[in-house]
Amino acid sequence: MKITLFLMFVLMFQVKGEIFSQNQRVNLDLENCSVEEFFKEIRKQTGVRFMYKSEYVKKMSRFDVKAKNRELKELLDDVFKGSGLMCLFEENVIVLVKQNTVASYQKEGKKIKGRVIDKKGAPMVGATVLIKGTTRGVMVDTAGRFSLVLPDIPDMTLVFRFIGMETKEIKLKDIKDEEVLAGKKDYVVTLVESVESLDDVVVTGYANVRKESYTGTAIRVEGKDILKVANRNIISTLQVFDPSFRIMENNVMGSNPNAIPEFYIRGQSGIGNLNLSDISETRTKNNPNLPIFILDGLDVSVEKIYDMDPNRIHSITILKDAAATAVYGSRASNGVVVIETVAPKAGKFNITYNLTGTITAPDLTSYDYFDAAEKLEVEKLAGYYEIDPTAYRGIRQVYSELVKKQMALAKGVNTDWLALPLRTGYNHKHSVAIDGGNDNIRYGINLFYDQQKGVMKKDLRSRLGTELRIDYRLSNLNVINRISFNKVFAKTSPYGTFSDYVNQLPYNELYDEFGHYLYTFPGWHSGSVYVNPMYEGAETKNFGKTTTEEFSDNLSMDWYLNEHLNIKAQIGFTRTTSSGKNFTDPASGKFSNASSDSPKGTLSTSEGKTFSWTTNLQLLYNRSIGVNHISGSIGINTTENYFSSLSINYRGFPSGSLSSIMYAQEIVGKPSESDNHTRLAGAFARLNYSYNDIYLFDGSLRFDGSSEFGSDKKFAPFYSAGFGVNFHNYKFLKGNPVLTQLKLTGTFGQTGKLNFQPYAAKDVYQIFSQNWYATGMGVKLMALGNSKLKWEKKNSYDLKLEVSLYNGLFYASFGYYDAITNDMITQIAVPSSFGFTSYHDNMGKVKNTGYELNIKSNLVRTRDWFVNVYGNMAHNKNKILKIANSLKRYNDMVDDYYSDYRGYDEKYTKSFAKYEEGGSTTSIYGMKSLGIDPSSGQEVFVRKDGTITYEWEANEQQILGNSLPDIQGAFGINLQWKTLSLFASFMYEFGGQAYNQTIPVRIESVDLYNYNADRRVLTDRWINIGDITPLKDIADRENHSRPTSRFVQDNNLLKFNSLSIAWTVTEGFVKKLRMSQFKLQFTMNDVAYWSSVKQERGTSYPFARNFDFTLGISF
Repeated sequence: MKITLFLMFVLMFQVKGEIFSQNQRVNLDLENCSVEEFFKEIRKQTGVRFMYKSEYVKKMSRFDVKAKNRELKELLDDVFKGSGLMCLFEENVIVLVKQNTVASYQKEGKKIKGRVIDKKGAPMVGATVLIKGTTRGVMVDTAGRFSLVLPDIPDMTLVFRFIGMETKEIKLKDIKDEEVLAGKKDYVVTLVESVESLDDVVVTGYANVRKESYTGTAIRVEGKDILKVANRNIISTLQVFDPSFRIMENNVMGSNPNAIPEFYIRGQSGIGNLNLSDISETRTKNNPNLPIFILDGLDVSVEKIYDMDPNRIHSITILKDAAATAVYGSRASNGVVVIETVAPKAGKFNITYNLTGTITAPDLTSYDYFDAAEKLEVEKLAGYYEIDPTAYRGIRQVYSELVKKQMALAKGVNTDWLALPLRTGYNHKHSVAIDGGNDNIRYGINLFYDQQKGVMKKDLRSRLGTELRIDYRLSNLNVINRISFNKVFAKTSPYGTFSDYVNQLPYNELYDEFGHYLYTFPGWHSGSVYVNPMYEGAETKNFGKTTTEEFSDNLSMDWYLNEHLNIKAQIGFTRTTSSGKNFTDPASGKFSNASSDSPKGTLSTSEGKTFSWTTNLQLLYNRSIGVNHISGSIGINTTENYFSSLSINYRGFPSGSLSSIMYAQEIVGKPSESDNHTRLAGAFARLNYSYNDIYLFDGSLRFDGSSEFGSDKKFAPFYSAGFGVNFHNYKFLKGNPVLTQLKLTGTFGQTGKLNFQPYAAKDVYQIFSQNWYATGMGVKLMALGNSKLKWEKKNSYDLKLEVSLYNGLFYASFGYYDAITNDMITQIAVPSSFGFTSYHDNMGKVKNTGYELNIKSNLVRTRDWFVNVYGNMAHNKNKILKIANSLKRYNDMVDDYYSDYRGYDEKYTKSFAKYEEGGSTTSIYGMKSLGIDPSSGQEVFVRKDGTITYEWEANEQQILGNSLPDIQGAFGINLQWKTLSLFASFMYEFGGQAYNQTIPVRIESVDLYNYNADRRVLTDRWINIGDITPLKDIADRENHSRPTSRFVQDNNLLKFNSLSIAWTVTEGFVKKLRMSQFKLQFTMNDVAYWSSVKQERGTSYPFARNFDFTLGISF
């Protein structure tokens, strides 16, 4: 018999209310009410739950009821008198049954007891145990336990149900254990998650909170949805599901598998390391905008997540506002990403194997260069072969060069340099999961290997990992231990950077007369010698490789003291070692200009060791008292990190085959060694409260102490509060067939950030061991400490509205946030004349405001069809409210950078970031331009005061645009027909600008003497007086243009991000082969890219398209 459970959301660890009895009293005054409304009012006053068959109550007409301090049983008997129905009391559940069915099970027989748990072993609080064919049953208690007296019914079947879980039916005759049948031993039942599981909890890392009563902002992504987007790089998939989670596209490193992307949540609130030498490089360590990652309760590095097997992911929750993150205190201002892995399943030996084969193809659609004949013709048009009596080249040299190039063309020389260092990579990934056990102890073993070759020849990133997980459960104690080992091997391409090939001339011959790669190329117009990059990759033994090994152990314990209290303890440690070598063969063309007796060949070695440990201890409380639900915890946690590194440079090797340090002639300079040690300790408390599931409150308080701050500022408090209203639970809206959910929440709070280098508050000295004085060795101040260094804090305010219609047919959420980051901490590089090279300071204030919109709709949901569409959008405005004097000095350094301008050097075409009050951390700077003067072909500039000049001036740079788009987001479709499914996702950005460096470097100021060029080089150029063109005179090509507004363009883009098609079978031949599941999936990433800015993408390493073919088998 099908029973409809009229329950609110039940949290996995939620405790039930007090044990209600038929003697409770109620007060009612209802007119023309239905049975459902009658039951809802009773539950509101008593907390008692009702179970009934819907067809019973639909037949009853509406009625009036008035009761003052009346006994519940007596009232129910009166209401159902003459209806043929009656109420049975089973602990805190009232079961509505037909009177003529009662006699069939009044005769009591055996008694059975046991536990109902989920696949993780957690008690399924609120699950029901029913006798099939009757309405008799019980609800399990806080430990997941139940006890049921069985009536004398033949062929009895027990039915176990819980919202969001698969219903399990067990025939009594199939239970063979006599002790279980005698009621002496627990019978344990494990329920598994339904395919249509309700997302009814929010995983915060410290605790699971009922979503119905939660006021924080969180986005939850299931592991199965991640696999639909990509089989690698978990981080990149998150931006499909959360519009405020954005990866900053690295136009330099492209698809390099060894480059970890830089990303942020809800805009950038920090500036980072201000050093002009590396300002354009992607950095992940000490990144001021990096969120923290919590894996199974413990803090882990972004590198670990980047290299993680996606098949291990159960869910990822992105916590964004103060109410969601403040419990993490000083680490939380950039957001928190909480990851839960798949737990082992109880039962027979289970094995799941996934094989993914990948084809990785380079994407060169953004490159459009001349072939050999076209390049020679361009040189003629540019006047290179016209005789100039004042030029240093004579007529013989000019004609000689022209004839040699024409002869090369006649021989068919037309080298496609862009294709030479590239390959189509064929990769494979293997994932094995083994689990089993019983209800008291379970085990899980995971094995993982991933070979990822990039599109540059001979580069590689391979990952190898294994994990052993043991879950032990005894009565009210749960212990979980996870032990893992991971190894990552990374190898860079010996073929150099892709830009080395983009620059090459297509009429240069690649091989000598013996078929070997040429060692170098002679300069056509000078005595310079150019290294053949193909010789470097194919003929030398250059290499760069890094090996990283990590061992970790994570031990956690849950001790359930009673139905309301439990203690959760966790301790984990991680040990990481890394080693790297970069070797340049003495036969390399890089030493072509070196004297014969100078040492050739170099080797750089590096070693790093990290050890960290973390402890968490919490006391958690959950209780429902009538219509009041309370959930909270208090706890402490500590973290300690040790890091040491050593790097040494060697020079002088006999050959490329003898690259060991034992063959080096000398050590260059002195070895560099560093040692870092940080500690963090914090105490926290959190509270989640709801009244009748209508009025909601969340609060948290944390107090942190860190060794990274100055002696005057070691400790700091953090806090948050959230309020909300579930309008759909109001009496006049409850049960409305159209409006399923209408929820409004608001939060505020303060969080902090610790993303900066250790010892920032302390003076750092360099020892002069080579110079001894009367008092000993001398020292030099390298970095100035700052004992006044304050905690960086972010004050944030959020509002969110959620609406769901027609029982989930349509869902939308709209959120607004306003966040101000105070006392930003940034490392400042200063001239050595200061006596030191850097220091850390609190530099000012940054504001981020924005909104987020999420929409999804289940358009079709039938037995065979499921069609879901989704879309999301985010807007963020970043503004610098205040800067310190130290940041103004950095701006002066940017201006000074251009003071040494040399027209032939393309490095001056770069636009460097500057920071000014009223501007943005993503502002684009340069000099404002009025365009090209038609009368002279020269560029006309505008100073800040509005005056006109023909000279580019560094101190006259101003804001020309902003790389942050006005709106960004994603949309897509999820379609399923029987065993076939399709998922497609698109991403978009509109309203931002981009500094198109391709124009000054590859088009306007390209060195046509020595480099190839973009085909646009001859278009839109000033030639004659009166020409109105966007590009300057081609005769001025030797002087590289510095940043101007001519190169800032509106950047609107649309990206076909991913497409996956899957076929999943669980019946038919699968069962015959004794498999539980067979799956085939095809996934394609970076399918297409459209942008309003035509620029080269992947200048040092090209972008790529991936085609994945996955086979999944479960036994």
